[in-house]
Amino acid sequence: MNRRGFLATTGIALLSGCTFDGGTGDTSNTETPTDGPTETPPPEEPGVSAEDLRERRVVDFENVELTAAVFGGRTINDRIRAAYGISEPATDDSPAVVDALVRNNNSFEQTFHLRRIPGFWDPPNTHRVTEAGDRGGTVYLAPTENHDLAESVPEVTRDEAGRWRLATSGREWLPETLTLAPDEAIRGEYYLVGSDDPSHEPIGVGRYEFLYQGEGFTVSVWETESPGPTTESEHAGADVHALPNAEEMAWYHEADASTSVYLDPSAERVEAPACIEFELRNRSHDRLSGNPYDWTLFKRVDGEWFRIEPWGIPQPLSYVEPGQSDESSLALYHGDPLACDDGRSVGHLGGGRYAYRVGYSREGETHAALVDLEARAVSPSPDDDVEVERSGEELVVTMPEWDDDEHPPNAEIRVSRADEDTEADRQLIPEQLFRRPMRGYRNTLPLFEAGIERITLRADRHVVGRTVGYDELERTVEYEGETFDATGEDPLRE
Repeated sequence: MNRRGFLATTGIALLSGCTFDGGTGDTSNTETPTDGPTETPPPEEPGVSAEDLRERRVVDFENVELTAAVFGGRTINDRIRAAYGISEPATDDSPAVVDALVRNNNSFEQTFHLRRIPGFWDPPNTHRVTEAGDRGGTVYLAPTENHDLAESVPEVTRDEAGRWRLATSGREWLPETLTLAPDEAIRGEYYLVGSDDPSHEPIGVGRYEFLYQGEGFTVSVWETESPGPTTESEHAGADVHALPNAEEMAWYHEADASTSVYLDPSAERVEAPACIEFELRNRSHDRLSGNPYDWTLFKRVDGEWFRIEPWGIPQPLSYVEPGQSDESSLALYHGDPLACDDGRSVGHLGGGRYAYRVGYSREGETHAALVDLEARAVSPSPDDDVEVERSGEELVVTMPEWDDDEHPPNAEIRVSRADEDTEADRQLIPEQLFRRPMRGYRNTLPLFEAGIERITLRADRHVVGRTVGYDELERTVEYEGETFDATGEDPLRE
């Protein structure tokens, strides 16, 4: 298809209510009405598919020690899909090549402004964003002769340092609008080059974001041989055990300049309350897979790791592409936590060493970072709404679930001091007792003061099951240097 000829003979069709941005009043993206059904010839294929571009994500430059990766895409009104990839590295003979693909998934012809498609405005350019947040030089996507829409093809050249740049200052390369038939796609092939202005920096380490209304794609660049952290961790040299159930640990404090995937914390020593930003950076050639909701905060006590939060995790699957980062934040409180809409928060934390783990990996490794928290010790106490009665050496604690006719059947737990030589099945620490699944322990263990040998907890079947299990109904736990036997009674087992 002669794309330039097609554009020259096509106007902007108007139909009220069909827009790209959810009803902003711009009616430039519309269906063309017809008097009846017409036969539309099948659209020509652009020679590259979205699946192809998903495989073209990362390249190592040959003319300079840089690696570049492309990630992201954009869907407009669930009908127009833009996909991006990088297919060729920069060499002494040619700049790096970035591919873009736009497809009309509608069942009707559609016209739209190219400025709405990242990378297709005129001229496609963006500034570099560094890890420090400052902006560097400009990078351009210069259409090649293989671009389906280019009205002119800019010249590119190598500067005195051998870096590819635009050769001229002309910037009018692409048309303003595009019309696509149903299921038709067009390809944009670009050279990734720096500005023709020699005072602007060439392509360098950082992120180049091509966005429209906050969505689009990113070109991420890093040093090929040194993708890892540029500064040493405050915990460098720390010798800590692996986290529970981790086959292979990838600690931030053990990462160096050669590490291609690492979890970078904004701080490693904080005083409560504090908020720490974490960035899992993927500077490898492989994508990471995992669960964006899978994370864990552990506390280290006496050389062992204890899970603090969370105790339940949804199970979706997601990916972190080469060059991409997964960002998360964690707020740490000594008292009650404040809810965070976009972040994670954990309260009732005492001072000590913690580990924050995320749920993405490449080959089964566990990515985590150490955090030292300065805070007073915490002391859990029973819930405010329980009733406590004492009879000699025994306490009876009644929770609101008991006899309320709303929760599962009534059930009891008997907790008593164990013999000194009894081996515990599990050790608990104070921070854990504040968590909801620990209500059975929270409403018993802190009440073992001098003279108390046994506590009967009256609750429901759920509390009993979470405390001593639904099968064995027995457990021995160690808490604050003492060992306790816990035995449950499940009415459904009788």
